[in-house]
Amino acid sequence: MPEDIKVQEIYDLVLVIQSYIVGLICGIDSTLFVIHEGSCDMRAFEYATREPSFTGYFVERFINHRFITINGLACVENRYNYLVPEMMDNRSGFYTDCIGSVISAIYLAKPLKKLYLVTMTDGRSFNKVRRFLDSVRVFYSVAVDVVDFEMIILLEKEDVSKRISLDKIVDDYRDVPIRVKNKSGPDNEGYEFVNTFMALEDECIGNSENYIWFVDVNDFIMPSIVAYLPIVLHPDVVTVFDVQVFNERWDESDRSVPYQVQQTERIKSSSYYTWLMGEQKLSKSALIFPVKLFQKFYDVHKETDCQSNEALLMYFACNVIVDTVPLVAVGIGCDHDFRKADKK
Repeated sequence: MPEDIKVQEIYDLVLVIQSYIVGLICGIDSTLFVIHEGSCDMRAFEYATREPSFTGYFVERFINHRFITINGLACVENRYNYLVPEMMDNRSGFYTDCIGSVISAIYLAKPLKKLYLVTMTDGRSFNKVRRFLDSVRVFYSVAVDVVDFEMIILLEKEDVSKRISLDKIVDDYRDVPIRVKNKSGPDNEGYEFVNTFMALEDECIGNSENYIWFVDVNDFIMPSIVAYLPIVLHPDVVTVFDVQVFNERWDESDRSVPYQVQQTERIKSSSYYTWLMGEQKLSKSALIFPVKLFQKFYDVHKETDCQSNEALLMYFACNVIVDTVPLVAVGIGCDHDFRKADKK
């Protein structure tokens, strides 16, 4: 512990900070109930965070101006040197550089989780297929050391000419692990999750750290989500992310980008539970499923007609843990009306 800290009310906070500085995680179980018998109350804590020995300790090491503690938000009057290119500032960000790097290092030391990213196409609108694959290429470039990644493209119907055209496009992205397969399972619209599972059933069952992420081919994925995947993915939890909606206009050319884009609404992951009320607000592209949970659903319903996307999501909402993560994982063009498509 630093010898110059002169207020005892802040020792536990400094202990947490010092733990992360030396590469250790310091956490508190949220289920614990702690009775604090010391002299510290909220007023004393606020005084301690403004005491010169602590503020000097913090400002010397970090660029942050505020940070969250178990007692609430604490503010520090800090310097802005890091915003001036000409001024050398070797301090780090408490969350991004200190906590984030420690947590990432721990998860990267574990075996990589397997993520199957799956989409489906009818062999048309290849400009949007290319836009989607462009986003996958960027995603994969930063995901190599983070997750064991593979991309699967399902062709809705066997068509030799469309398969040849799709194979030519995929060949342009041969730096990304992509396979093309024919769709299995029901032909009805709104059964994409089960189609995905059936296409992968023979190869990804048996490992609890295998995950399926179905993304509509009209959408695109955000590479910024990669760093969080080892942390948020859990074999007993369905993970739901936010999505960002864009107003797009496409022309008749083969360009893989729309000629006009406007960012509109952000749909929060917490809206997942609107499925229970018969209303879909969140795109199916926002969910990542552990394979073993999918297997349980399929074993129960494979001989029934209850295999639709809605049936699956209702089953998960009622029977398993659903973790809503407030990070944008997918971009959606609003010319693709996902609300209407999944209600058919």
